[in-house]
Amino acid sequence: IAQMASYSNGSPMCATYGASCDSGTLLDGRGTRGPEENQPNTRDGVDCDGDSGTYHSDESLDRLVVRSLNGDDMIEGTTVEIEATVWAWSTGSSDTLDLYYSNSNDMSNPNWQHIVSKTPSGGGQQIITAQYQLPEGLNHVIRGNFRYSGSRSYCSRGSWDDADDLAFVVRPLALDTDSPTGSPTASPSESRVPSSEPSLHPSLTPSTSPSRQRSALPSTKPSSEPSLTPSISPSKKPSLKPSTEPSLNPSLNPSMKPSSSPSSSPTLPTSRPSVSPSTSPSQSVEPSSEPSDSPSSSPSTMPSLLPSSTPSLAPSLQPSANPTLWPSYTPSLRPSESPTSSKNPTRVPTTSVSMEVLRLI
Repeated sequence: IAQMASYSNGSPMCATYGASCDSGTLLDGRGTRGPEENQPNTRDGVDCDGDSGTYHSDESLDRLVVRSLNGDDMIEGTTVEIEATVWAWSTGSSDTLDLYYSNSNDMSNPNWQHIVSKTPSGGGQQIITAQYQLPEGLNHVIRGNFRYSGSRSYCSRGSWDDADDLAFVVRPLALDTDSPTGSPTASPSESRVPSSEPSLHPSLTPSTSPSRQRSALPSTKPSSEPSLTPSISPSKKPSLKPSTEPSLNPSLNPSMKPSSSPSSSPTLPTSRPSVSPSTSPSQSVEPSSEPSDSPSSSPSTMPSLLPSSTPSLAPSLQPSANPTLWPSYTPSLRPSESPTSSKNPTRVPTTSVSMEVLRLI
């Protein structure tokens, strides 16, 4: 809030802190030229004003304003701006404004510190501005010493010179309040020291950028509202505690590379055979204990290198297309129903009587 000064203890003063302090018309004129109200308008009561010349033809310091740069209350340790309204003689090139400040608790004996000295850019009414950093303390005074020629001083006492003060108070750096303000400030606090207690009223709108410094204490509970957008890059470190439940939404795209570590709990074999046969045979060297329910649709073109240890109980319905080239050394247990067409008798007589001999008998 902008504060208008009132005359107090020798000069215009703002007794309540705010965003600015304005002397208004209390400093208009110089000494008896104006005349200046409540002259000499200095905190220490020293008269530094000259009485030569004419009001608003010759030099005078007519107004002083001090304000914060961001529109908030002026706070100790922050930078403020001084605005001085002067009346310069002729082209103003022979005039100079010396600006000083003091934060002495003893206002009757200020400890003046030089801020800057500036020459107005022209004659007549001119506005000169400067900035300085408020020192520690709540009570502050600024002084303007507008002089014709001469050297830098907070009280030059020249015939056309005018020195005036403006006193004001500022807000302390850390101010405890019983209750928070109804509306947040338009700009953040300039304090570099974080509060010791968290805010009772957190912001309804989260920041758009993450904090540059991670929290010293991580959250002990997972967020009730996880991010809808997963991280683009995987975490560099695996989780300390893996998930105990499988994902309800497994990945649609399997990994291109197998895991370097096998699963601690492999899957059990399925109770149903595969719908589609394997494109490559099993590499097992052990035959199955049970015959296949579905024989091969394409029999082997080569005979088995290992004949069956148990002969077939029933003869083949289809005799071999290529009979053996050598006779059997063991006679048949049953006689042939058709006699042989061979003209050479056998070397060993038959043990069975032919059917024709039985008929003759």
